[in-house]
Amino acid sequence: MAPQDELLGLQRQTGATVIFITNDLDEALYLGDRMWLISGAPGTITYERSLDLPRRRHQITTREQPEFLKVRHVLGEALENSTTQEVG
Repeated sequence: MAPQDELLGLQRQTGATVIFITNDLDEALYLGDRMWLISGAPGTITYERSLDLPRRRHQITTREQPEFLKVRHVLGEALENSTTQEVG
């Protein structure tokens, strides 16, 4: 079992709220129900979005769902724009 699936299983069993910080966009989308993009120094929330995917996640089929792909594209663009603004 993948570590991501173990974390989801633990959360499901305990009902705990999990705040997971990652720089991996696909991982964030796979694990999360809500995404925040933090940019700059000091860190500022520059983007927020809820994710409407079924709670039982599957490593392949979840990542192929239209909602996953749509939000991945939007967050990828937001991340790219925030990086460009910081550098430029």
